[in-house]
Amino acid sequence: MCPLHRREFERALIVVLVLSGLLSSPAAGLGPTEDGSPVAESLQLEVYINGISTELIAAFERAPDGTMSTTTEELDAVGLKLDPKAVDAKGRVQLDRFQGLSVSYDVPTQSLRITASPSAQKAAHVGPMDDQNALAPTRPPAGALLGYTFFASGEDQDELRFDGVAGAFNARLFGRAGTLEQTVIANGSSLSRLGALRLDTTWTYEDPKRLLDYRAGDVIAGGLTWTRPLRLGGVQVRRNFGLRPDLITFPVPILTGTAAATSMLDLYINNVRTLSASIPAGPYEIDHPPVMQGAGLARVVVRDALGRETVVLQPFYASSQLLAPGLTDFSLELGFARRNYAANSSDYDHRPALSASWRNGRSSALTLESHAEAMEGLANLGGGAVMRLGTFALVSVAVAGSHTNRGTGALAEIGFETQHTGYTFSVRSQRTHGIYEDLVSRTAVLPPDSPLNDDIFRPIESLDQARLSRSLWSGASVGASFVQLRQANNRSKIADLSFTQSIGRTSLSLNALQDLDVTGSRAYSVTFSAPLRYGISATTGMVRSRGQQIAYVDVADQPEHRAGAIGWNVRADTSTARLLEVNGRYKTKRANFEAGIFRIGGLWSGTAQMEGSLALIDRQLFVAPPLSTSFAVVDVGVPGVDVLLENRKVGVTGRRGRLIVPDLTAFVPNLLAIDPAGLPVDADIEQTQMVVAPYSASPVLVRLRADTQLSAAIVVLTTPAGEPLEPGSHGQLRQEGDEFVVGYGGETYIRALEASNVVAVTRADGSVCRASFKFHRIPGVQARIEGVVCHPQDH
Repeated sequence: MCPLHRREFERALIVVLVLSGLLSSPAAGLGPTEDGSPVAESLQLEVYINGISTELIAAFERAPDGTMSTTTEELDAVGLKLDPKAVDAKGRVQLDRFQGLSVSYDVPTQSLRITASPSAQKAAHVGPMDDQNALAPTRPPAGALLGYTFFASGEDQDELRFDGVAGAFNARLFGRAGTLEQTVIANGSSLSRLGALRLDTTWTYEDPKRLLDYRAGDVIAGGLTWTRPLRLGGVQVRRNFGLRPDLITFPVPILTGTAAATSMLDLYINNVRTLSASIPAGPYEIDHPPVMQGAGLARVVVRDALGRETVVLQPFYASSQLLAPGLTDFSLELGFARRNYAANSSDYDHRPALSASWRNGRSSALTLESHAEAMEGLANLGGGAVMRLGTFALVSVAVAGSHTNRGTGALAEIGFETQHTGYTFSVRSQRTHGIYEDLVSRTAVLPPDSPLNDDIFRPIESLDQARLSRSLWSGASVGASFVQLRQANNRSKIADLSFTQSIGRTSLSLNALQDLDVTGSRAYSVTFSAPLRYGISATTGMVRSRGQQIAYVDVADQPEHRAGAIGWNVRADTSTARLLEVNGRYKTKRANFEAGIFRIGGLWSGTAQMEGSLALIDRQLFVAPPLSTSFAVVDVGVPGVDVLLENRKVGVTGRRGRLIVPDLTAFVPNLLAIDPAGLPVDADIEQTQMVVAPYSASPVLVRLRADTQLSAAIVVLTTPAGEPLEPGSHGQLRQEGDEFVVGYGGETYIRALEASNVVAVTRADGSVCRASFKFHRIPGVQARIEGVVCHPQDH
C-alpha cells in the first residue's frame, strides 16, 4: 500500500479506531492464532520525522514484542533511505535494526514518531527533475506535406530579359512509422526547359525513450572534433540527446547539505541568484543547478525562520565537451559514400563504407572518445579523451592512424580551454604525418569540368588555432584570434582583432584582419547598429580592404510571425558598382511573398519569391505558410475561433473549424489554447487548452472540439410555493442520466435533454422532489426554461 495523505485518511481512521477499540487498549488487535501464539498487528499510522509531520499515512506491522516493520516502498515514500542490514528474510524492514533510526509509537494519535540522523534520510530534491516530469511526445497522424519555394529573376540591360525560374521542394510523409523526406531543386529558363536535381531521400524514426535515431537513405555520418563529416547512402543508428531537451548531458556540480529546521534555500551562481526554494529539515541536494559554461562559484545560502544563515561555497568548471558520468553518445553508419552532392542526383562510390563514433562519460572529469572508418583499401582508427583540470580548465587529446595501399599515416590533436569570469582562452593544434587518409579523401571526387583538383579533399597537414576574449566594462569586450592552416598547396596565417560595445539594443563593433602570408591583405571594418522607431532598425558601417573603402547603410523592418505582417529593407553602398537594393516581404496565412529590385552599376534587376506548403492531414488539405519545423493542427470544429500558442494569438480557425499553427518546438511542452469567447453561446467544450510535444518536423493533432449540437438548457427549479430550490441540491436527469447541482436562484445547467424530460432532485434536507418539463433546441441560442416546479416525491 502506498502512503496516503493524512487529511484524506483521517475520518476513516477515526472510525476504524473506535470500532476496533484501539483508543482504549494498546494491545488491541494482537489476537492469538489457532495455536494460541500472538500475531503481528497491522497499523496505518501518520509518520513524523524529527518532530515534523510528513502528512502521510504509512502501513506498518507491530510485532508482539512491540517492534515495528514496514516495506521498502513505504520507507522510500516517507523520505527514508534503506538500510540493507535492517531487511529480514521476508523482505520487510525491521525499524529496530535500522542504524541511525529510533521510533516511538504514539497510540492516542495513531502516529509513529521517528528520530532519524541525516545519514538515514533521503535528501530533499531542489530544482527541476530531469526525467520524471518529461512530457511524452505525441506521434504524428498519418499525412503528407509538400513545402515549396519558387524564385524568379529578370534584368534590364539593353532590354528586359527573363533569367528563369527556380524551385526548391521538400516532400514529407509522416506517421507512426516515422518520416520519409525527399528534397529536390529545379531550375530552367522556361517551363519547357526545366531541370531537376535530387538532394536527399531519408527515412527517420525517432525513439525518445531510448534517445535513438534510426535513419535510412542519405545520411551524414556522425563524428568528433578531430574527424571529418561524410555523406553516405545507407543506414544510420545514433544517439540523439535532442529528443530530451530537458536532459543535462554535461557534468554539473551536485550541491548538498543539511538544514537543521525548515528553511529557505537560495542558490547564487557567480553572485547571481538562480534558484530559490523552501526545504524541510534534513539533508538536501541540488543535483541539476543552472550553471554556466566555464569556471564559476556556486554559493548556497540556507536561512531558517530565525534568520540564521548557513553558507556553502563550491567552485566548479562546466563544459559541454564533457559527458555526464554514465552517459554514452554514439553514431554508427554503413553505406556508400555520396559524391558531388548538389551537382549530381545519384553519384555514389561503389565500395561499401563503415563509420563509427563513440563517447562515454567515465567520470565528471573524464570523457573518452573513439572513432573508426573502414572500406576497401582503408582502415582508420583513433581515440581521444577530454579531461577537466580541477576547476580551472579543460584539456583534450586525440590520436588516429590510417592504413591504405598507398601507405600509413597518423593524426594527432591537442586542445586547451579555460573560461573564467571576464575572459575566455582556447588553443588547438592538429598535425598529420605520413600518408594519413580517411573516408573523405578516399571517396571524394570533383566533376570533370571543375578547375580544382582532388587535393582539396586531402586531410589538413597542420592546423593551429588560438582565441582570447576579455570583457572590459559593461557591454564591452575585446577579442583576438590566430589561425594557421596548411592543406595541400593552400597555406594561410590569419590574425584578427575585434572590439564590441553594446548599450541596450545599440551596438558598435570594430574589426581588423590580416593574412600574415600575403602582403597588403589587411582589412578593417566598423559597424554600428541601432533601433529606430516603430520597430525599424538601421545598420551602417565602413569596410576597407586592399586599398578600397566602402561605406554602406541598411535600414530594415522585419515582419512579425503572423499573417498580414509586412517587412522591408533598403541597402546602399559607395562601392564602384554603387549597389542599391530594395526588398519587400509580405506574410499571409497561406504563403509568404518577397520581391526585390537591385541596381548594380548601370544594370537593373528584379527578383520575386513565393514560399509555402501543402499539407494533407486528417483527411483535409491545408494551404499553409512554410512548415519546415514542427507544427500543430488545432481542430475546434467551429469557424472564427481565436487560437493561441503560449498565450499569443496565432490565428483564427477556418470554415471547417481548423487552423495550422507553425513554429512549434519539438520534444518540449507547447501550450495551445482557444478563446472560448468565439464559441456559440450554446456550444459546450470539455477543455480549452492542451499541452503537446511534437516530433521533429512533424505535425501534432490537437483536438479541442466544441459540441455545437448540444441539447442543454438553464432550468430554473422552484418549490410548489414558487420559491427557488436551495443551492447545493443535487439531481439527476432520468434514471442513470446526467447529474447536476442546483445553483443560486434555483438555476441549474442540464445537458442531454430530450423533447420531454423528468428530473429527480435531492434537496438540502434530504427530501426528494421531481419535476418535468419540455425542451426545444434553437441553434445559436442559450435555452432558458423558467418556473419548473419540483413536486415532493409523494406528490
